[in-house]
Amino acid sequence: MFESKQSSPEIIARFDEMFERRYPSTTAESAALLDRIGAASRAENRAAAAQLVGIGELFAYRLSRCGETEEWAIDTMEAVAA
Repeated sequence: MFESKQSSPEIIARFDEMFERRYPSTTAESAALLDRIGAASRAENRAAAAQLVGIGELFAYRLSRCGETEEWAIDTMEAVAA
């Protein structure tokens, strides 16, 4: 049933190629591309955070100027959105 036959170099090469396609090894180029993608994502996250900080500051500024209607939160939100 199980023959003790050694694998030929062609079969081993074919399996190596199949595994390389399925699980590609890390290269300097692929690592650099992943680093670039990560850096772009971090920059995008920092920009989104800066935008949210600006929105919060504008909301606080408009809230401080609304005087007698300070309990009317929707008016401040409308003023920020405008």
